[in-house]
Amino acid sequence: MQPELTTFIEGLAESSTFHESLSLYQKTELENRRFANLDQVRLAYLEFGDEEAMPLIWLHGSCLTAFEIIGVQSGLVEAGYRVIAIDYRGHGKTQGSFNASNTSLYHIADDIAQLMNYLEIDKAVVGGLSKGGWIATAFYDAYPNKVLGLLLEDGGSFSHLRLEEELASGIVKTDSEAFCSDLVVPFFDPSTTYAEQIEGVKAALKLFSSALKAYQSGSFITLLLSMFHQQGDGKWCLHCDNNALMGELAQPGDSNKVRYSDLPIMQQSQYLMLPKVIYRNLHVPLHIIDPVSPSTELPVEHQNQELAAMHTVLVTHERYQYDYSPHGAHFQRPERFIASAKTLLEAVRCHQ
Repeated sequence: MQPELTTFIEGLAESSTFHESLSLYQKTELENRRFANLDQVRLAYLEFGDEEAMPLIWLHGSCLTAFEIIGVQSGLVEAGYRVIAIDYRGHGKTQGSFNASNTSLYHIADDIAQLMNYLEIDKAVVGGLSKGGWIATAFYDAYPNKVLGLLLEDGGSFSHLRLEEELASGIVKTDSEAFCSDLVVPFFDPSTTYAEQIEGVKAALKLFSSALKAYQSGSFITLLLSMFHQQGDGKWCLHCDNNALMGELAQPGDSNKVRYSDLPIMQQSQYLMLPKVIYRNLHVPLHIIDPVSPSTELPVEHQNQELAAMHTVLVTHERYQYDYSPHGAHFQRPERFIASAKTLLEAVRCHQ
């Protein structure tokens, strides 16, 4: 682990960053937390901005929560968006009778459609990071007439199966060190508990140590605070059972460890999606944020280029603007992310 991060973690409890992050978390829960009683789930979400502004439904990445958007929400609101960030099934404050064995990305897309009906929103811009991008793509596949535009941050725009084949054959390579391997298993084990919330936050910071610049910000600490729930015995645990949702974690391209038919249905529904098919008749602006670094987890620039070439007017593919960015690009480049969202908003308005 980098010495700078070790020092930061050791002094976290006494730091102004932690106390400001905790205050922001508590304030946001008090002022921006909402719930919608849908057919099968009580959906929790955060809402920011004017109800008359352009709705942006934001979908978080694997194991994260709606607080993923906290560091850029004010810039998005200023740009002209009404930001609605959900905790999807089994995450954050959306718990209840969640069953990982029969929940796919398309079930979450159904929840989004119901939420839009609940809020009396006919159409919206839909976007997300990583798995959130895949949910956005599933939503477009199932409800294309409810979509005004799409903002995909390193997810939802490429084929996972093709990526696995290209990694296995050496066509593309990844030197990803996104996770410290000896920390992954205990962190995602649902039985792992912490005496204090801050101990869980520290464990998460160690896990994401390879992206120090991005993940040392106050907004990221606020996200981490949202990821730990207190149990009846007073101990703290991760808010979701990531193993039940994603299956055994394996390195990309390691076909000996991955049998797609054995993965949970949520992960199957992601890996088997073909965005070039889903977007064959694309009729709204689509903005791809493609972060690239020497240790990129997802070397899919060529796949994104191919999708952009299919729809030269509607698809914007930003790659060089996000050079040397981590998978969660907006944590490290919030101003650039807000600029991307503004570009999409202008495209949506022109397209309308």
